[in-house]
Formats: sequence, structure tokens, C-alpha cells
Amino acid sequence: MLKRLVVLSECHHDILPVATAEKLLGRSTVSSFMSQYPAVPRSDGFLGTGSRDAARRRRAVSKRKIETARAYMKSISFIPWLLFACVTGSVCHGNASEDDDIDVFLVVQDRRVWLTRLLEQIAFRLRGVRRR
Repeated sequence: MLKRLVVLSECHHDILPVATAEKLLGRSTVSSFMSQYPAVPRSDGFLGTGSRDAARRRRAVSKRKIETARAYMKSISFIPWLLFACVTGSVCHGNASEDDDIDVFLVVQDRRVWLTRLLEQIAFRLRGVRRR
């Protein structure tokens, strides 16, 4: 049962200090969680999805992928009815691995979705980008 929503500003990407978790959720809740899920990694007083080094590597990979996405976005910036483009998913949260793709969210004017999709696919394929 969720007692309180923990927002990104209260976490450090994919690690959460045990002391912070206990403060936010209560010591008994955290102890109960840790006993139910012994596979959740914990080290140096942190709960998370891996080591701090792994988190740093994932942030570095995400930063690289964001730069790649910026370059690709330039190839579709010619579309006049493209209103907004952003990177979403694990990349935007700084939690991407080398195998993760770059998720992009596009906002276009009414009645331009499929034409935009076609132009985006042509532009990306000309750059050698394709879906896996």
C-alpha cells in the first residue's frame, strides 16, 4: 500500500537512502519491504537497482543518448507543423543502459500525425537510424 508518493527530487535517480525511506515511509514499512524483497540491492545505506557506479554509468549512457537524440531531432526540425519534441523513458530519467532505445514524444498540429510519422521515418532512415 502506497502511503506517500516519493518524487524524483527526493530520490537520486535509482537510489534512495535507507534513512530517507524510513523518514518518508516509516521504519516498520521499510523493514517490512526489505524482508519481503531481499533481492533489492542495498549498500552503504542505500536501496536501489544496483551500485552507485552502475547508476553513474547509466547516467553517462543517458547523457550520450540525449546528445544523439538532439542530433536526430535536427533532422526532423524542418517539419513546419511539429510543435514539440522530447525524449522520454529511461533516457530522460538518466537510467538508460547501452541496449535501451531512445523514446521520443512528438506533438504535431491536428491532422498531421501520419504525415509526420512518414517524414520522421524517412529522415531517420536517411541518417541510418532504424527501430530494433
